[in-house]
Amino acid sequence: MKAALPRAFRKMAPLIIITALAAAMAVGAAGAGVAEPAGAGVAEPAGAGVAETAGAAEITDAGVPLAGWSLMWLENTEDPESMVCYDKDGDTVFVPLSYEMDGMMYFFGYPFNDYYLKPNPKEFSDIDGHWAEENILFVAGREASNGFPDGRFDPNAHMTRAMLATVLARLIIADLSDFDYRLFDDVDPEAWYGPSVAWAYEYGVVEGIGGGRFDPNGNVTRQDMSLMIERFLDAFGIELFAPAGGNNDGGSTDVSQADGDSEERDAFLDEDRIGFWAADAVAHMFKHGIMHGRPGNQFDPRGSCTRAEVATVLFRLVESSVLEAHNRL
Repeated sequence: MKAALPRAFRKMAPLIIITALAAAMAVGAAGAGVAEPAGAGVAEPAGAGVAETAGAAEITDAGVPLAGWSLMWLENTEDPESMVCYDKDGDTVFVPLSYEMDGMMYFFGYPFNDYYLKPNPKEFSDIDGHWAEENILFVAGREASNGFPDGRFDPNAHMTRAMLATVLARLIIADLSDFDYRLFDDVDPEAWYGPSVAWAYEYGVVEGIGGGRFDPNGNVTRQDMSLMIERFLDAFGIELFAPAGGNNDGGSTDVSQADGDSEERDAFLDEDRIGFWAADAVAHMFKHGIMHGRPGNQFDPRGSCTRAEVATVLFRLVESSVLEAHNRL
């Protein structure tokens, strides 16, 4: 994919841009009113070399050129709920771009950071037995998704446009400190989602709906989410793993899963209802197994996405992107 030139370059110092070759990002739905994780800023690239990591059996700069990032790994011999993290200004910063394979935790980081594993178990009062329970815990444990102050995750609630913009900012631990200005009449820069919406707009991930409005509380449709994620991947040069034969079930059972497990599928029966502006993005998400169809070989492009569905989609995104980077080693 060709990396887009972010609008942010015209106004402020850029974030780290991940170039194509490999990359990863993972995660889930951000709860309304939940503050950004402490210390979640994107560090500036420093000198080469792999820092020694306390308690790590191995950490390796795999030589994947990611504009300062490297694919690294730690032997996960500790608590199974341990997550990759590092310390910044006295705070623990968890790394969303991490995925465990064969007892090793693979992640994207900077060679100059000291990474280690730390348990970060999460509990929500309303996900026990839910089809997306494991996916929700996956993204929440990496601090890319938060629940609500009363202990709920609210998995079946609709995902809003503001929530998804916030989630995508958290995926790359975006530094939002410079995104404190108003772009849309209906987005308060001081709202919990204000900087994330400005960040997403500047990087071409989202657009307004016309008339100077963003509609932050509007529900995200399935075709909207496909397009937003596609733009996110394009802006940051993220490559995905392509399963043999295209989309497959991947062992998951969720309401966004396509019927059947055949390697080749006919077009969705509601293909003509997918907006022309989202058609390529939908095809790309389906090809790489990031989004599946709904029962009856329907894509349901205008159907709303739930927080559980978004958590599942972003879990697949992390898994796919880390696997693709690992395969390129």
